[in-house]
Amino acid sequence: MQSSQDAVKIVVIGDQSVGKTCISGRLVDGSFKPDEKSTIGASFVTTYLPIDGNNVKIVIWDTAGQEKYRSMVGMYYRGATVALICYDITSRSSFESLEGWYTDLMKVASSDISVAIVGNKTDLESTRVVQTTEGQSFADQHSALFFEVSAKTGQNVTELFVEATKRSKIPTISSNGTSQDNVNVSNPVNPQPSKRRYCLIF
Repeated sequence: MQSSQDAVKIVVIGDQSVGKTCISGRLVDGSFKPDEKSTIGASFVTTYLPIDGNNVKIVIWDTAGQEKYRSMVGMYYRGATVALICYDITSRSSFESLEGWYTDLMKVASSDISVAIVGNKTDLESTRVVQTTEGQSFADQHSALFFEVSAKTGQNVTELFVEATKRSKIPTISSNGTSQDNVNVSNPVNPQPSKRRYCLIF
């Protein structure tokens, strides 16, 4: 088992109400809460992903999308090896904000960070305003993965996290079952998904 300091740090960013918290919630406990409250500052949750025969520990940092927190949430990007930049396929403005989120991320992220562009709410296909080709084109321009998902139905959510993590620097598992590459995260080991923890910014 990996130690408490060995994990892949994933940051989930994007505009308010695109479904960032719901996406991580769907992965961690298989739930969907349509009335999920907006994140204040940031929160994080720990779980494990089965990748190439190993249980890889991940720490998902869910950041606030409100404009008033925009200049502050960048501190949570540091040390991240995976970034999911999310938009809502029924919201043109959330798609148009992607470039700004990407620029903010790359100001502090490592050059080899694994980035995925994520269009959420495919269950609302009838009200789609951002076409799949547009999302794919943006991802291609930034050498990023591209996924369309539904936090409500679970479509492609696990696949998103697995593929994005595979492209990151996964801690190397040694012969004794411990990891040889460390990412500093301040949370205890828990073989089960942890309760969501909050870091408030004032």
